[in-house]
This record gives sequence, C-alpha cells and structure tokens, in this order.
Amino acid sequence: MFWFGLVLLVLGAFLLGASNPWHFLQAAQGSFFDWTEVFWFLQWGGFWLVSASILVFGGLAWKAPSNFTPQWKVVPAGIALLLFGAFFVWSMPEESNQREWKNYWLGVRIYFRTKAWVRDDDRGETAFPDRMSGRWAASGGFVFTISRDEIRMVTPKGESVWNGHECPHRFRIEYDYTFRSAMRQPIPSGLSMTQFDRADADSIPLPDRRFPRLSCSCDSKMITWVLIDIDQLMVTTGSRSGLLARRS
Repeated sequence: MFWFGLVLLVLGAFLLGASNPWHFLQAAQGSFFDWTEVFWFLQWGGFWLVSASILVFGGLAWKAPSNFTPQWKVVPAGIALLLFGAFFVWSMPEESNQREWKNYWLGVRIYFRTKAWVRDDDRGETAFPDRMSGRWAASGGFVFTISRDEIRMVTPKGESVWNGHECPHRFRIEYDYTFRSAMRQPIPSGLSMTQFDRADADSIPLPDRRFPRLSCSCDSKMITWVLIDIDQLMVTTGSRSGLLARRS
C-alpha cells in the first residue's frame, strides 16, 4: 500500500506541476485553443490524487506504524501535505472565475468569496439591501452606514444623514447592476493624480462580472455605492476618483 500511495503522489504532483498557474496560464494565453478548461481538470485531478495518497499514508501510519519507522518513508507523506496546502493557497480554481484565472484569481480565499457572491447573485435584486446594508469605513475618517431607508455619512467635515426627513425636496434610493466596463472612465489629458485613499476601477483588479449598485439622491446631491467585493464598496460622487470602503 505504501508504494500505491507513492504512485498516487507522483501522478498528482506531476499534474499539479505541469499545470501550475505561473507557467501554464501564461503559455495558454497566446494559444489558438482555450486551455483554461484543461487547467481546471488538471489542477483538481492532481489535487484529488494527492489527497488520496495522504489517506493511504495516513491509514498505513495508523494501522501499521512500523511501516514509517525508516525516516525516508515519512518524506513522501510530508511532500503530499505540502502539495495539499499549496493547492489551497495558490492554485484552487473556481469554475465561474475562468476568465480571471490568468490574473491569478485563484486560491481558497477567492474560491469561497466567489461562491458567496454567486449565491447572493442567485437571490436577485431583492437581496441588494441586505448585501449593502451595514457600516462601511474608509481611510481618512470616512464612515458610511447604509440601511433600507437611510444613509448616514461621517466625513472629515462632519456627520450628515440622508433620509426622507433631511432631504425634503427629493430623496430616493435606487438599486441596480453595473458592469466593469461602465465603471471605467477615460483618463483626461494632462497630469492625472489620485489621492492616497482613493482609487478608480482601472487601478483595481476587478473580475468581469456585474456589480450591485446603490444610488442615493438627496435634493440636488447624489452619491453612488458599488459593491465590488462581498466586503468592499467603491463610493463615487461623480468625479473620476472613488473612495474605497470596507465593511466594519
């Protein structure tokens, strides 16, 4: 059984190594065929082979500890555990992110965050208020507290509240979707500068998907919040720069 586990480990390591994202995806970009689909099968196939080898080594160590008395027999099990962890950290692909794999949109963190995003997308626009409600903080002392019928804002200039009472002439909260292409604005001619705590869509590695957007108007003023990640908002007042806020 030890040699069977070793064969599984070698095959798994070969698949993971041959399809490592640092070389495989770069080489696939200029190809006539779409090799990213192959990348998904190779990575997950290698992962399951390595996982199977860990189970074999673990079973032998549990039932027959004497098999692991020679130190060299522990080495393959250690390599298998290292490959197992490396897959989760650097290579784990989520199928709906296929277009973003070339940008290294990989790993367990991206995997589960994408699953959460897709789950919320399946709930439709009725889930927008829940997805964007809460307290959001940005550098520079900016805080936004969003609820279904009110938005509270704390800025270096003070605190303000937008609701039906504070905005007597016009108060409206609207939810819809926007896309990555619509969030990118042309760079004006001449020198363009961005404040330290501000960014625009071109400087953020956004995936190619739709993003929930909240637009709120108070009399003649209007602010837009775009959910670009499950815990990150881009706030814009119509200028080119957008303030980035995280859920707190």
